[in-house]
Amino acid sequence: ALYQNSIAGFVLQPLHYMTKKLESNQPSSVSMRRSRTTSLGAVIWALVCGSCCCSGNTADWFLFGSTNAVSGVHNASVKRFDHVPNVSACQTIADSAGQTVFTWHDHTVQRGYALACILRLDGVWNTVAEEGHYSGIKTSGPRPPDPPQPPAPTPPSPQVQPPPCSLNGELAPGGVCVCDPGWKGPICGQLDMLPAPPLHQQVTPNAATSSDNAVANSTWGISVVGPFAGLYHGYMTEIANECLLGSYGIASQVVHMTAPSPLGPWRRVGVALDGFAHNPQALVAPNGSIILFHIGEALPSGCLANCTSTPNHTVLPRPAGCPTPSHALSVAVADGPDGPFRRFPYILDSPSQPGGPTSATNPSAMLLDSNGTILLTYRRATSGTIALYLGACSSPQGPWIPLPVATLHATAAGSASTFEEDPFLFQSPTRQAYHMLTHREVAKDAARGGRGGSFPPLGPWLCGGGHVYSRDLVNWFYGENVYGSPVDTAQCEIAFAPSAVADTSLTSRQRPVLFRDSDKRVFLYAGASVNQSEYIHSFTLVQELHSG
Repeated sequence: ALYQNSIAGFVLQPLHYMTKKLESNQPSSVSMRRSRTTSLGAVIWALVCGSCCCSGNTADWFLFGSTNAVSGVHNASVKRFDHVPNVSACQTIADSAGQTVFTWHDHTVQRGYALACILRLDGVWNTVAEEGHYSGIKTSGPRPPDPPQPPAPTPPSPQVQPPPCSLNGELAPGGVCVCDPGWKGPICGQLDMLPAPPLHQQVTPNAATSSDNAVANSTWGISVVGPFAGLYHGYMTEIANECLLGSYGIASQVVHMTAPSPLGPWRRVGVALDGFAHNPQALVAPNGSIILFHIGEALPSGCLANCTSTPNHTVLPRPAGCPTPSHALSVAVADGPDGPFRRFPYILDSPSQPGGPTSATNPSAMLLDSNGTILLTYRRATSGTIALYLGACSSPQGPWIPLPVATLHATAAGSASTFEEDPFLFQSPTRQAYHMLTHREVAKDAARGGRGGSFPPLGPWLCGGGHVYSRDLVNWFYGENVYGSPVDTAQCEIAFAPSAVADTSLTSRQRPVLFRDSDKRVFLYAGASVNQSEYIHSFTLVQELHSG
């Protein structure tokens, strides 16, 4: 349905295309647009719904581009509507519900929020500047001020210069970098990868070789541990019940996989974490227990989305009262790789950790020492700082101790202003160095689905691989693009065996995770798509790095 949480949405759905043609798609990101509530959308609503629209028409709407008015608000204080095509339609929904504050999300925001219209039920106007978000407030008073803009990226000072060779190699006489195994390039900035196994030998071969969720559910990355008794164990994101990746916020679950090798063949054992659970990253504690960081919390029974036998795999109506859970980070713990897991939702904003960041998402964690000290981080987006926390394997639900603010310094490769998500945190096996791989949104192109562009989006930003690195966890540096070459447009290129050269273009490559086996072989896993948008169908990719 166009507005799946609204009964009136089923009435309005036939008018969607008329409304979309006649209403503007979004306000300018640099100027404010003032509009009366008697917009075309409101007129259509009145024609269809008659007296059911009970909001007044005396106040004015003020609309703000690049503004988020619902950041950090708990679910009980908001109401969400999905598949809303534009700002005007979101404003109409707010009017019909008698609400005065809303935020609409365009195609470029985190996938679970794309085209979501969220009403703020308490009516509070508390905003932050954020690209891809468009907010409105209805008031008879003066226009509220614009949200404060984030500070400009911090350039490196003469005292804080990037370490040589991206901390992935040694500087030889003559100023030439000698790269560690698995890395290449003049400053050791790119992953040195072997050809990937062909699609029919990937982690989820049925998903990789099909283009229809009715044949195989979409999957979106895996975290691997082991071996345990000769088996490797993986915890993989699966979009359940034939749903599309864009519905992951109510359709994603984490499934347990096993294989005799990191390359597979992988076998699905069962569900490790019921939905909503997404973006898993696993650690093995010193005592052998499995600590599984992820986002989300378990939905009530019957609330996991079902898209079977529906046109274009749209979500069937869910039972009344089903929530849309937060995407904040959580953890689950099991005594061994087979589970069962005990879940601890939202660990940075919980009774044991009150007042933490409610919007922290995309977690990554690593063991710092053999005593079970955990280093935890999460998505930075376009922030010039990196949040880091210390915790313990003995109590992964918290408390978590925040480390001093870490700065991300600009380099010749770029600056923090480029959006990054999906961090994978790891330590160099050969030197005192810390690294993160990320999904980096390089070369945004509005004409192909960038800010406010076409849908589904296609472009190199969906494949971009990022890298940031640090010696001390305090000063971090922006590294080069990691896939193939530092060139933005090359980020989607990949070689599938038996080819030894990049001869195929992916349409996405995100959620990067590295696994280092006991024999020092290293494998890259990611969520990916080929031949069609990730929003239509996706699979889980594995590719080995050169080990020497």
